Amino acid sequence: MQVANAVPGDKDYSPLWQTNFVKWNNNTTARELKSVEEILAAQKNGELTITETNIIVNSPAIKWQDGSLQVKENKNITDNTPYGGGQVLNIDTEKMIVTMVAHRGWRPDGKTVYYILTYATPKTPADMIGEPYVQSDEKLIGMPVVVDLFNLLTESMVPDF
Repeated sequence: MQVANAVPGDKDYSPLWQTNFVKWNNNTTARELKSVEEILAAQKNGELTITETNIIVNSPAIKWQDGSLQVKENKNITDNTPYGGGQVLNIDTEKMIVTMVAHRGWRPDGKTVYYILTYATPKTPADMIGEPYVQSDEKLIGMPVVVDLFNLLTESMVPDF
């Protein structure tokens, strides 16, 4: 189970999470912990042990208390549908199913790939496509760990402002 330290819109939000293993210590009664503060307090009290890893996962928030990714009003998706207006078609929290727009792209060898958009940085592209702006990820731009991605928007794809 994950415990988020921030949600989209928070300055410290990033969909990139470092995975830590948390284990209850012997002679401790396990219970549900719902915040970073509760986990750190339990660690300080000797109730659990946290083991950090080098595992980073890309796990964006889709829905959170008082918010969610923007749900696209026009659900008729074609090759010419603009990126704007959100990237989610439906969020069903009871069935735990999210339906998102799949965008077509190409591998270096010309073969097709499909991808989803859940956040963006810098701010202007994020605003254009209707996705949360992730300020904390701006520091990753230009780093060798980030794979080059060329996003070509044609005039018909860019929303009118």
